[in-house]
Amino acid sequence: MRTTTPCPMSRELVGFALHALEPADELAVQHHVAGCAECTAALPDYQSLLAALGRAIPEARPPADLRARILDRAAPPTTAGPRPHPPVRPVRPTVLPRHGVARRRPRRPRRLVGTVLAVACAIAVGGLAGAAVDRTGSTLDRAVAAVATPGDARSTLHDEAGTAVAAVVAGDGTTRLVVAALPANDATNSVYVLWGIGSGQPRPLGTFDARSAGTQVVTLAADPGAVGYAVSLEPGRAAPTTPSRVVASGQV
Repeated sequence: MRTTTPCPMSRELVGFALHALEPADELAVQHHVAGCAECTAALPDYQSLLAALGRAIPEARPPADLRARILDRAAPPTTAGPRPHPPVRPVRPTVLPRHGVARRRPRRPRRLVGTVLAVACAIAVGGLAGAAVDRTGSTLDRAVAAVATPGDARSTLHDEAGTAVAAVVAGDGTTRLVVAALPANDATNSVYVLWGIGSGQPRPLGTFDARSAGTQVVTLAADPGAVGYAVSLEPGRAAPTTPSRVVASGQV
C-alpha cells in the first residue's frame, strides 16, 4: 500500500500559528508555506483550532469594579449647592478581539481531522494551549522577566477587552513600565500617563509615548503606596491632575 510522507516542516506549523517561533524560524516557515500546498492547506485548520482553544480558557482579568473605582477617585469633590447634572462619560470604542470569530469550515477528510486533534492534545500536554501561552510565553512576560529583580512588585495592566497590554515592575525607588500592546499615540497632541492607585486620588507618575511596534521599557517615578496602576490617554503633552480616559489598569 502506498503511503504519503508528511511534509517535515508541518511540525513547525503549530509554533508558527502561535507566533512562538524565533524570528528566523518564523521567517523560514513563512517562506516554506508560500510554496508548499500541504502546509498551505493545513495552516488555517491549526489557526482555527488554536483560536477556539484560546476562547475556551478563561483569561485572567482585573476586578470589574477597578476601573470604576479609579474614575470615582479621580472625580473632583462635590460642593454644597444645586445638584449638578451627572457627567456624561465619553463613549469608548469597542476593542475587537485579536482573532475575530472563526468561520465555520467545511468538514475535512478524516486523516486531517485526526491530525488536528493530535496537535490539540500535544498543545494541552505541552502547556501551550490558548491563554496559557499568552500568560507564560508572551513577549510581555519575557520583557518583564528581563527587567525584574527578586522582591520587585509586579502588576499586569489589561485593556477593556481583558488583553494584557503593559506591565509595571516597581522596586529600587523606580517604576518601570513595560509597554507591549498599547496603540501608538500622536506624539504631537497626545500623551500616555501612568497613574499610581492607592489611598486618595490617583497620582501621575510620568508621561510616555507608545511606539507603533515592538516592546518598550519606560522608567518613571516611584509610588511606594500604590496597590494598583492605570494608564490613561490624555490630550496635550502634559499630565493632568486627574485621569480622563483610562485605557488599561491592574492591581499589584
